[in-house]
Amino acid sequence: MNPPFQTLRMKGRQAVTSTNDLYSKSLSLIELLVVIAVISVLVAMLMPAFRKVREIAATAQCMSNQRQIVTGLILYTGENNGRLPPLGAPYPGPTPGNWWHVLIRPYLGVGTNSTQIVSSTYMRCPAEKDLGVRFTYGVNYSKGGIVIMGYYTPGNPTYVGSAYLSKLSPSTILIADHTDKDGPLSSLNENYSPLVGEWSINTNAAGGVVGVDTDGDGFLDSNGLVWNGGTQAPYNLYAPRHENGIVCGFVDGSVKKVSLLDWVTNKENMWGP
Repeated sequence: MNPPFQTLRMKGRQAVTSTNDLYSKSLSLIELLVVIAVISVLVAMLMPAFRKVREIAATAQCMSNQRQIVTGLILYTGENNGRLPPLGAPYPGPTPGNWWHVLIRPYLGVGTNSTQIVSSTYMRCPAEKDLGVRFTYGVNYSKGGIVIMGYYTPGNPTYVGSAYLSKLSPSTILIADHTDKDGPLSSLNENYSPLVGEWSINTNAAGGVVGVDTDGDGFLDSNGLVWNGGTQAPYNLYAPRHENGIVCGFVDGSVKKVSLLDWVTNKENMWGP
């Protein structure tokens, strides 16, 4: 047996050893600051990656939304002599049930009462940061000349409705990201065709207003027409909200992101025939 004093010494030694271990395992203030700095650097490095992932997810959801809309537009033509729905009918002042996005709802299994219209999720792009904006997609609207999608008024040669789907090039835009947040036309969901009529980017047939380069890249990208309370409409209301690109749905049923440069240069005649 160990003598009593030796036992006490051992116990004391163990106590001292335990205390030293405690101090050795603790962090000094400098070490703690270093750890925080390292974590901060890692977070800063990862944030762009997280942001990229969110942008990719938003683009994918937007493409899914537009794929539904294009499907509805094409199914509508199957029961309406091959013709796309009018933007609205009659003009002016289309009735609530005769807007294009209401006319295609039966083909998407979506109700048409006012509550169901307002609560639609497929009409809103997740990349739109303004939560007050309900509808963020617009059809390729044109008036006069070559019509893609337009208003319809019986007997009026200006408002002849929309085109027959078979008459359009497969690469023609039907639907695209749209921006008209605050103006009186915000519920109409129309992107103005840069190709024809008074909204042409090159010239304004009605008033001779020449197109403008709103972003300074050397390409005309918007009609110079002043509208909507004295403002202009950059990119004719098309919205490049996806990393400087526009998600578009086409006549052939495809949906893809188009670079802003391809759009302003009308690559593959995407604006229309």
